[in-house]
Amino acid sequence: MPKSLHYRSCYPLLLLASTLLVLSCSPLYTPFQKKEPTVRLLELHQQCAGSGCAEFSLEVYSDGVLHYIGKAYTPMMGTFSKKLPAGARDTLLQQIQAASIWTIPESFPIQDPNQPVVQVRVFEGQHVKAVTGQTLPLTLAELVYALRRQANAEGWVQVAAPDYGTPPGLLPNVLRVQLKTGINPEYWQGKYYEYGMSLIRMLPEASNLWAFRFDPSYIAPLTMKEMLNNDPDVLSVAFEKARSK
Repeated sequence: MPKSLHYRSCYPLLLLASTLLVLSCSPLYTPFQKKEPTVRLLELHQQCAGSGCAEFSLEVYSDGVLHYIGKAYTPMMGTFSKKLPAGARDTLLQQIQAASIWTIPESFPIQDPNQPVVQVRVFEGQHVKAVTGQTLPLTLAELVYALRRQANAEGWVQVAAPDYGTPPGLLPNVLRVQLKTGINPEYWQGKYYEYGMSLIRMLPEASNLWAFRFDPSYIAPLTMKEMLNNDPDVLSVAFEKARSK
C-alpha cells in the first residue's frame, strides 16, 4: 500500500481516538453522573376535631418541592405545587431533622375540639412513622408551625382541580332537597349556614322541592349529602345535574 494512502486511512481513527481522549478528560463530560432521585421526606395532614379549621395535606420532598392538597375550609381547593429556594429548603430540612420524629411517641392528647388535629408522617426507605395529636413536643410543634407558614405563603401553582368524588355530570355544590310538608326552606337553610347553604330556587317536579347551593370548600359534597339524608326535615336529596354545553 502506498505510504500516503496508509496515512489517509488511519487519519479518521486517530481523530476519533484523540476526540474521545479529550472528552474523557474534560470536567464537563460526565456520562455516568446520575441525578439524585427525589425522595418524599414528610407529610403533614391537618383535619378538624370539630369543624371550621382548614383541612389539608402537605408533602415535602428532598429537592425542596412541596405539594399541597386542600380538602375543606381552605381557599386552595385541589392540588398545588411549588419549589422552595435553596436556603428555605435547607432550613426546612434542618427543622425536620431537629424534630427527631423517630424517637418520640406516636400519639398525643386531643383535648380541644375547636383546634385542629395534625398527623406528621416521616419516611425512610420502606419505613414510615406517624405522630398524631394536638399538644406536641416543642421541636415538632415548631416544625408544624413552619409547615403551616409554607402552606399559607405565596408561590403555589395549581396542578389539579379538586376531586369531590361526585359522579360526572353532576354539580358538586348544588343539591335538590325535598323538605317535609310545612318546612319553610328559608328557615331550614339556617341550620347549615356554616357551610354557605343558600336557597337558589323552587323546583316544579315535586312538592316542596328546592335547589340549594353550598360551599364545597367548607364541607365535602358527599359529606353534605349524607348529612342531609339524616336530617329529619328532609324527604330526599340528590345532586343537581350539570347543564349540557
